[in-house]
Amino acid sequence: MSIGFNATANAGFAARQLDAHQGALSRLSQRLGSGLRINSAADDAASVAISDQLRADVRSMAPALRSARTGEAMMNMADSALGSISSILVRLRELAVQAADGALTDENRGFIQTEFSSTMTEITRLVNTTELNGTKLLDGSLSGAASPATAAEVTASSEQTAPLGWANERLTFESFGIFNGLPGNQRRVTLTAGAVAGDYVAAINGHAQIGARVTASIVGGRLTITSNSTGASEQFRVRSNRGAAADTSGIGTGTLQGDGADATAGGGMDLQIGIDTSAESQLTISLDSVLPGDLGLGGSGVASAASALSAIGELDGALDLVNTQRASVGAYSSSLARAQSTLLTLDHNMRAAVSSLRDLDVAEASSQFALRDTRRNASAAILAQANATPRLALSLLTSNER
Repeated sequence: MSIGFNATANAGFAARQLDAHQGALSRLSQRLGSGLRINSAADDAASVAISDQLRADVRSMAPALRSARTGEAMMNMADSALGSISSILVRLRELAVQAADGALTDENRGFIQTEFSSTMTEITRLVNTTELNGTKLLDGSLSGAASPATAAEVTASSEQTAPLGWANERLTFESFGIFNGLPGNQRRVTLTAGAVAGDYVAAINGHAQIGARVTASIVGGRLTITSNSTGASEQFRVRSNRGAAADTSGIGTGTLQGDGADATAGGGMDLQIGIDTSAESQLTISLDSVLPGDLGLGGSGVASAASALSAIGELDGALDLVNTQRASVGAYSSSLARAQSTLLTLDHNMRAAVSSLRDLDVAEASSQFALRDTRRNASAAILAQANATPRLALSLLTSNER
C-alpha cells in the first residue's frame, strides 16, 4: 500500500467503526441501567405495542380479581343467612306439627302461635339486614322478577309476556294477587331441556293450581299468560330463574298489561370478573326474595289444628325454595372461585409474557457490552494508527533532506 499525505481511507473506516461501537455501548448502558430491553419504540416497535397491551391487561387483572373476591364474600353472606332462615323454617315446622296435635286446646295453640309469629319475624329481620355495600341480597333486589303494575285496579285480564327459548327454566308464580296464600311448592313449573313453546303452555295450563288461575298461550312467538279473572285482585307476578337481561331473559322481562300500567323488570348484579367487555367477563348474580310472603308464608299460622296442618305444607314449600336458593348461591360461589383461579393463572402468564418482551437478559447484555468495549478500544487504536500515516510520509521527506 502506498504512503501519502492524503491516505485517509483507513482513518475514515476506523472512525465509522469507532462511532458504531460507541453507539452500541450507549444503548447497552441504557439497557443495563434500566434493566429493560426496550427503552423506546425505536428499540422494538412491535414489542412495544404488544407489551403495552399486555401491561394494560395485567393492570386490569387486579380490579377483576377484587370483584370476584367481593362476589364470593357476598355469596358467603347470603349462604350464611339462608342457612339461618332454613333453621328457622325447621323450627316453625316443628311448631306447626306440635300445634296440629288434636289433644291441644286453643289456649295451648295460642302460646305456640306467639312463638310462631315471633320466629317468623326473624326471617324478615335477617332478610332486611343481609346486605353488602347498601344492596340487600335476599329481598328480591337482585332478582330477575317483574314487579306488579302500579295501578290501583286492573279492569281487564292481566298478561305476562316473555320470549321463549330457555331450557330447564323454572317459572314461579309469586304469592301476590290471585296466587296469594298458595304454598310455594304449588306455584312452580319447571321446563326440561329442549322445551318448546307448546311445552310451556302444557306445563302451565296442566298444573292443577296454576292452570285454575291463569291460561297460557303463544301470541306472536311469545308466551302469554292471562289471568282467568278480572278486577284489582287478579294481578300476578311471574319469576324466572333465568334473571332479567335484554329480550331473552325469560318471564322476568314481561309487561303487566290491562289498564296500560307496565311492570318493571328486576335487576340482578353484574360482577366484572374479566378484563374485557365480553359476556364471559361478567357474572350476573340473581337471587330470589326469601321474605315470608315470597316463600308462601304470608298467611301462615298455627292458631288452629287446621291452620297448623296447612302451615306444614306451606313450610315444606318454603324449605324447598330456600334450598333451591342455597343451591344457586353455591353454584355462584363455585363459579367465582374458578374465576379467581383463572384470573391468577392469567395474571402469572401475562406477567411472564411482558417480562419476555421488555426485560433485559443481563448476562447477554453484559457479554455484548464487554465485546463492544473491546472493539471500541481496538477501533480507537486503529484510528490513531491511521491518523499517523501522513506524519510517516512527512518523516520520510525530512529524512531525505538530511
